[in-house]
Amino acid sequence: QDNDEKNFIVKRFTHCAVLLNLYPYNAGHVMILPLEHKAQLHDLRHEVRAEIMEVLTTVMPVVERAMDAQGFNVGINLGIAGGGGIPSHLHVHVLPRWRGDTNFLETLSNTKVVSSALEQTYQKLKKAFDETFKTI
Repeated sequence: QDNDEKNFIVKRFTHCAVLLNLYPYNAGHVMILPLEHKAQLHDLRHEVRAEIMEVLTTVMPVVERAMDAQGFNVGINLGIAGGGGIPSHLHVHVLPRWRGDTNFLETLSNTKVVSSALEQTYQKLKKAFDETFKTI
């Protein structure tokens, strides 16, 4: 679809896009999705894998600045057993982290605390991505 704001797509590239996770672990949790629907890394063409890694190296400093992140978790869940929510379409999770941000609230009470609404996070990240990529 072309409505990036409605779909929380913060930036499109040649072979992939960066978008907010609709079910974030933390505020600023983005995903890098290849435009090709592939289940495994080896199914992606070399140039797609290379672009994903280049985008990842650019995404982290942008999210770090926009969200005042102090660290990151980066991962790919492959297949149903690996936790992939869409097992036929791999994607890379980029989760900003802060010292002391983990707790047992979700485990104990089945409640997830995310400190920012998706719309607010989208606007903050979109601005940061636009500022970063207008000079690149």
